[in-house]
Amino acid sequence: MVSWKKLILVLIGSTSAMFALPGLLLADQIDGDWCFPNDGRNLHIQGDDIVTPNGTSTKGDYTRHTFRYVVPDNDPRAGDEINMRQLNDQTMVLRRPDGTEETWKRCDLQTS
Repeated sequence: MVSWKKLILVLIGSTSAMFALPGLLLADQIDGDWCFPNDGRNLHIQGDDIVTPNGTSTKGDYTRHTFRYVVPDNDPRAGDEINMRQLNDQTMVLRRPDGTEETWKRCDLQTS
């Protein structure tokens, strides 16, 4: 027979885990319009297609919550590999080859 104390601890632990991981529970997909709030850059991802912050259309490697592409020749930093990872439905981190990271937000959040 399970004691009440153990049952309560299990319920508290399960509830805490739900609230501790909202980003994982809410992250739907990386597709859509993303904006960098500090300087107005934006990009658009749809499947393996991307429109870069410079406005160039190209292809990349898509998974539901990540995207990777090589910066096209006519964009600044051509040849750089850019990796993006969605943290939750509203937030994505873009990582450059030198290790710097930028936090991007869904563009529809920029108007609020």
